[in-house]
Amino acid sequence: MSTTAAAAPTEARSRFDRAALESLLESESMPNWVADRRRAAFAAFEGLALPDRRSEHWMRTDLRAFKPAAWAASPLPFAGEAPVGMLAAAIASGNAAIECLPDEACGQATSSTLAGRFASLDGHVAREDVDPALTARGVRFGAAERVLGDLAGELEPSWFSVIDSRCDYFAALHAAFHRGSAVLYVPPGVKVAEPLHVMAAITPGGVDTSHVLVVLGEGSEATLLTETAGGGAAGTAGGFHCGGTEIVVGRHALLRLVNLQNWHTGVWHV
Repeated sequence: MSTTAAAAPTEARSRFDRAALESLLESESMPNWVADRRRAAFAAFEGLALPDRRSEHWMRTDLRAFKPAAWAASPLPFAGEAPVGMLAAAIASGNAAIECLPDEACGQATSSTLAGRFASLDGHVAREDVDPALTARGVRFGAAERVLGDLAGELEPSWFSVIDSRCDYFAALHAAFHRGSAVLYVPPGVKVAEPLHVMAAITPGGVDTSHVLVVLGEGSEATLLTETAGGGAAGTAGGFHCGGTEIVVGRHALLRLVNLQNWHTGVWHV
């Protein structure tokens, strides 16, 4: 976590309150069970205060400069280009080295393509695409609103099953207000050869609460590159990221996961 003090954003933003939650629920097309879990997390959030150094998990983190009232989700998407990210650029250039397991031969990546790409900016989906051949094999990748609706039976048991959404202030905030989220589902026995990429970016003073869920069926295989970037420098509006990643891997399945954090110096990262 970055503990650099960030000034309050100057533009008007709604707060993380009940009105903001209801507005979010009205604007999205998530299944009803997602809304129920949001409301349960918000009920916990209302009764929680910022963690302090008396908590073992936070005893080395100074949150006195963090002002909760300064941050809330941006109501409108940023009218700009979808962020690319360093990992996606490296793959496209063919200049990405592979980290090998002890029993594998090492070398450069043999592919300069991505099987799928997802990007969000300030909590709004900016891009999603996936190789149609993978979709034909049952792989689902992209915006949570779409994938959870398509595969509710397979994914409902896993959605917020790993993260305890009531354990502290930030976990509850994330569980109630996640947006611009991504899901990767690989059916049993399906092996995805090329990597998939998830990018979560913010503009200076922006907020990201995105969630990533990865579910691999028994005997399946995939590589997921996750990346965060953007925000403002220390002493400016900075930015606030409050995200989470859940990984559910079946028996004899193999997931390669890379996470790159490339925030500017004024961003609070939880």
